[in-house]
Order: sequence, then structure tokens, then C-alpha cells
Amino acid sequence: MDALAPARASDSQVERLCAFLSDPDALVRAGVASAIGSVPDHLGMKVAASLVRALALETDERAASALIDSTLRTARAEAGSFLALAGDASVVRSTPLLAKRVAAYRDSLVFIAAGQNEPQAIIDRTARAEALAAGSR
Repeated sequence: MDALAPARASDSQVERLCAFLSDPDALVRAGVASAIGSVPDHLGMKVAASLVRALALETDERAASALIDSTLRTARAEAGSFLALAGDASVVRSTPLLAKRVAAYRDSLVFIAAGQNEPQAIIDRTARAEALAAGSR
């Protein structure tokens, strides 16, 4: 998927990639979600909206995880409303780990807005905390 280079893709190419968010294969959906997390800033809100729409229909936890992470990457400091919608998705409500992740990302938005942190740093920090919590069980 990284070969698709969404960071340099045109608007129409990104739109075509977003169509794959409804692919029947969860692995494809997760891969596309991860790849489009690097779209140009001017497409961030449009892509975040597509990611949240896909998340509302998602049933696979791994694909949902990728959708949530890419929502933060694309919408950045403006991700609050998108993450609120993400928190309402049934896969998120039924998966405590995803619900905690969405809450952690929402709590971290203030740092992105203040320029104190990048979305990827927040994603990495949350993943480390999840791994530590999983190891202590």
C-alpha cells in the first residue's frame, strides 16, 4: 500500500483509494486506511470524513484500529468531532481497547493544537501504553 504514495496523490486518486475502504476484505480496508493516513493536508478533512464513515460500518477490530489511527493523522488538531463520531461506532463501543484508544486520542488533541505533539507521536505513545497494559495481564 505504501507504494501508492497518497502523500503525492491527486484529489481524484485519493478519492479512488477511499472507495477501497468498503472492500469486502478487512485486510484491504486496513491497508488502505493506513496508507491514506499520509494524504496532503488540504485533503485531511475530506479523508477523515471518509474514514469515519467507513468506521461506522466496520466489523473487524484491526481494520477499525487502522481507521481510527488514520483519522487522527489526517484530521490532526481538528480530529475532535471525527473522534467523537468514531467513539459511537459499534466496533469501538464493543471493543474496550478501541474505546480507550479513541478516548486517549481525544484527550491528546490539545497537544497537537498547541504544536507540542504530532499525531504519530500520540499514536506511538498510545500503542506503547496498550502493549504495557496487555503485558501486565
